[in-house]
Amino acid sequence: MSQSSRIVLIVDDSPEDRELYRRYLLRDQEYSHTFLEATLGKQGLELWQEHQPDVVLLDYRLPDLDGLEFLARLQPSLQQPCFPVIMVTGQGNEAIAVQAMQAGAQDYLVKGQITTQGLHLAMNRAIASVQIRTQLQQQIERERLTRQISQQIHQSLELDQILQTTVTEVRQFLQTDRVIVFQLDSDVNGIVVAESVIGEWRAVLSAKMYDPCFAESCINLYQQGRVMAKSDIYDGSLAPCHVEFLAQFQVQANLVVPILRDDDLWGLLIAHHCTAPRSWQLMEIELLQQLAVHLGIALQQANAYAQLEQQSEARYRAIVEDQTDLIVRYLPDNSIQFVNSAYCRYFGLKPEEIIGKSFQPAIFPEDREMVARLVNSMSAENPTITIENRVIINGEIRWTQWINRMIFNQQGQCTEFQSVGRDITKLKEAEAQLRLSSEQISLANAELARAARLKDEFLANMSHELRTPLNSILGLSEALLEEVFGSLTAKQSQFIQTIQQSGQHLLELINDILDLSKIESGKMEIELRPVSLHSVCQSSLNFVKEQARQKQIQLTCEIDETITEIEADERRLLQVLVNLLTNAVKFTPDGGCVKFQIRMNSLQQAVEFRVTDNGIGIAPENLNLIFQPFIQLDSSLSRRYAGTGLGLSIIQRIVDLHGGSVYVESEVGRGSSFSVMLPWHPLFKQDDSPLPEALLNEAEIEKALVVEDSGVAANQIKRYFAELGVTSVIHPVGEGVLKVALKVKPDVIVLDILLPNSSGWEVLRELKAHPQIQNIPIIIISVIDERSRSLELGAADYLLKPLSRQKFYQSLNRIFAKVQSPNPQTAVDMAAAESAQNPKILLAEDNEANITTIMNYLEAYNFQVMLARNGLEAVEMAKQHQPDLILMDIQMPQMDGLEATRQIRADIKTHSIPIIALTALVMPGDLERCLEAGANHYLAKPIKLKQLLETIAQQLSKTDN
Repeated sequence: MSQSSRIVLIVDDSPEDRELYRRYLLRDQEYSHTFLEATLGKQGLELWQEHQPDVVLLDYRLPDLDGLEFLARLQPSLQQPCFPVIMVTGQGNEAIAVQAMQAGAQDYLVKGQITTQGLHLAMNRAIASVQIRTQLQQQIERERLTRQISQQIHQSLELDQILQTTVTEVRQFLQTDRVIVFQLDSDVNGIVVAESVIGEWRAVLSAKMYDPCFAESCINLYQQGRVMAKSDIYDGSLAPCHVEFLAQFQVQANLVVPILRDDDLWGLLIAHHCTAPRSWQLMEIELLQQLAVHLGIALQQANAYAQLEQQSEARYRAIVEDQTDLIVRYLPDNSIQFVNSAYCRYFGLKPEEIIGKSFQPAIFPEDREMVARLVNSMSAENPTITIENRVIINGEIRWTQWINRMIFNQQGQCTEFQSVGRDITKLKEAEAQLRLSSEQISLANAELARAARLKDEFLANMSHELRTPLNSILGLSEALLEEVFGSLTAKQSQFIQTIQQSGQHLLELINDILDLSKIESGKMEIELRPVSLHSVCQSSLNFVKEQARQKQIQLTCEIDETITEIEADERRLLQVLVNLLTNAVKFTPDGGCVKFQIRMNSLQQAVEFRVTDNGIGIAPENLNLIFQPFIQLDSSLSRRYAGTGLGLSIIQRIVDLHGGSVYVESEVGRGSSFSVMLPWHPLFKQDDSPLPEALLNEAEIEKALVVEDSGVAANQIKRYFAELGVTSVIHPVGEGVLKVALKVKPDVIVLDILLPNSSGWEVLRELKAHPQIQNIPIIIISVIDERSRSLELGAADYLLKPLSRQKFYQSLNRIFAKVQSPNPQTAVDMAAAESAQNPKILLAEDNEANITTIMNYLEAYNFQVMLARNGLEAVEMAKQHQPDLILMDIQMPQMDGLEATRQIRADIKTHSIPIIALTALVMPGDLERCLEAGANHYLAKPIKLKQLLETIAQQLSKTDN
């Protein structure tokens, strides 16, 4: 099947991006592409002028001018409001997108999010949109031109002026080199009576012409209304003598339409294209045919008026009766004096029912005032006016257009009006339909944009709402299995393992669904960077080693030593390889083998990643199903092998985003072999790493700052750091992070995004803007999947919750060269040592529910909590233990909190301990009574735990200062 061809102009100063676009477009099986490339905007404009490409891929940021200025300079050469231009930019910006579309671009794409399919769709949409708008603009211009010439025909008796206007307007509309009106004489010769020609071509106005090949047969064809359209006079379809005749006028393509007057051939309306051959469009042919009909009417009208000047009114009446237009003459008082047969037929009336009566009743009531006003505005200086109004015919409302002309006597007085009309109902309906279609398209586009926005918001909310509880489930189950909170029985350990495995399975399902949704909506971001093949191979094997060991499966790996790096998104490539290896291990029986190979495919200039197993295999009839979402081959396999049916579908889509391909070979009972082919080319040196690695590689981790408001997550990260011998400081709110970082001077900062008081994005910007902190690597750990934004703002790495020990240590190893091997006993020793330094809190509370809630929450944040159940115990324990802070309930037995506070303040040993009053009393004056008794702060029940934590931190910081 032959391919249609397209010329694509790529204006981008990045060779990598230009190469990526070429690679994507060369996969298009429907079109072949010819590429023009420019690195500067001015070069791109020159290539546009020279080649007139079908579509332009335009980078928004160019060295010499931006994309909007490019569009502004392009507009004068196109003379149309929209261009076949697709704007591309390095980062999404809604304001830029709106400006680009308003300036005439057809689409807006974000680098890193462009896929093969997405680029093909965007290009097809852009070209189709411009074609539709161009056709629409041409249709409107055609109607305008037809109406203008029609009006002039009816407004003027000057035939020469009508003919000259016609050839001038037609040449400009067709953008051709010459348009003439050729009048025939009786001996089949003729003369050019009107001409519009571009200066560089020969003028033929008033030239008498004789074409020896213009035989009687041609006359007969033109007499029948036949049209001759030749796109190339040298194509062999014309007689040599006719070609020689046209060549003397430099013609290469011509279009000839007959002009008939009273059904007799009067002459020809001819368009010449001299620059090059030209294919005449159907719309252009129809336009000339329509104008030829109007010229025929003009000739009839001119002839009629010429005869009118010489003959009687009766002769005039006979002539106008033959007209198809509606002709009426009326006096200044609106009374009708004459109508032709066409007028009578149109309104369904007889002449005697019309003559002597006003024309006003035929007009639609709402238009009568407008018509009267316009007629009254006519004068000797403005003797002609065109009016469009509705009329009523047999109860039906129709649109008409009337060209009204004043007729003066020899004294210069207006004696009557003549009006020539036609029905324009279909034209009005077409205009209304066009407006409605435009409104519907605008509404549909707005609804599509709204649906896309709602889907994005739903995915973001779902990710957050599902990952947040999963983070606690997986983090706590891991801590329980490691017996951080005490030893477990075998049964308890089994139950918690089940919880952890189920949570992990649910997490995989969530990740797969979100990944698939992102890919299908074009939202998945691919960050191409040099990737070490040895590193990605080792990392992917680490994920499946334990599963293979449990099934006694032999894992082998072979890497072609001639290649060491490939340009890819390391995280997504690792996801592909882990999925393939996991499937191979899952479907291979105990004692089997799985082979992993990485090798160079020179023929395809690609790196091949091949995973081979000797598992259950796949039947040939199922090979075309395995890459479809949610497909598992049969119910028995679904029960035996757990899975979502999304893994291979996601693999294929990620590989597509890289411009690669996936192949599978399989035989039932003998195993399967999956091959991933990713394009390979020599890598360019890039200096775009998020942090200066030379500094990071030499650093050692001794102290870490963990900015996390979830107690479970904060303790999990602290435990992982402790296994490396790293001391952690936990800060649970967004406010004050910079101050703590300057005080602690950590070697690494772990930052959550969703924080109280201040967003993690604001904290990240603040830290990266401070000269003493900006070089400290920051790892973002959050339920929000915003990797690109994090790295752009300066983060060293980004991890998506729920967090695992393996992901956390891999991240540290990517940043630091000297990371110790994790040792759980180190964490136990550090926890014991730190517990002695943790702040001591005395909780004075008698309500069991409040005691359980507050103590568990504070202990999760490493506070030592002591309990007093009444005011007397609170006073004694404050003297005995000297706590760092007291939480004092007001309503307690034996002694209330107010009296206990007074006694603590009265003792020199305890008078400086910060006291926070906790009470359900919210009556006027309660706050004042608490503060007068000696409390430093006051919180009303029910207490918000985060607010309590923030208040404790504030009071302790005041004590430290």
